[in-house]
Amino acid sequence: MPPDPPLQDGDLLLRPSREADAPAIRALYSEPDIRRWMGWDDQPPDDAEALANIERAAASWQEGSWAVFRIADAATDEVIGGVNLRFADHDIAEVSYFLSAAARGRGRATRAVRLVARWTFDELGIERIELRAHPDNAPSRRVAERAGFRREGVERASRAWPDGTRFDSVVYSLLRTDPIP
Repeated sequence: MPPDPPLQDGDLLLRPSREADAPAIRALYSEPDIRRWMGWDDQPPDDAEALANIERAAASWQEGSWAVFRIADAATDEVIGGVNLRFADHDIAEVSYFLSAAARGRGRATRAVRLVARWTFDELGIERIELRAHPDNAPSRRVAERAGFRREGVERASRAWPDGTRFDSVVYSLLRTDPIP
C-alpha cells in the first residue's frame, strides 16, 4: 500500500496517481526523450491510455508488484515526473525514474530516488535496490551516483527497445547498509 502521508522532501512530493493527473501523465509520457530512455514505443498516449496507466499503477500497488509514485511539486501538486519500484525475489527492488524536461537540472530526480530508497529500506525491509541506465544516458547515470548508488558493471544486451534491438545496461546498486547522501 502507498505510504500515508505521501513522501516529501521540501518542495518535492512523492505520491500515488490520481485521476486528475491524467493530463500531466499524458504530457510527460509524450516527451520524446522520456519515451526513448524509458524504452516505450513511439506512440504517445491518448487520454484513455493516461487513465489506463493510472489504473495499472493502482493495481500494481494493490498487488504489491510495483510502487508507482508521481513526483509532484509540493506547493502546486503539479506532476513533474515519476519514480517507480519493481519488487523482485530476495528482498530486491529495482528503481526507475523520469522528469519532465522543464523540471530537470535542480536535483529533483536525485532527491526523489533518495527519498524512495529511504522509504524502501525503512518501511518495506528491502535489502538491495538496483538501478539500470543505458550507457549513453549520462544524466541518469549521474542521478544514480549522486543518490549514493554504486556502479557494479555492465549487463550486456540485458534490455530491448520496442523494436527488439538489444542494448547494454549500466548496473548500480544501493544496499540497506550503504549511506544515502
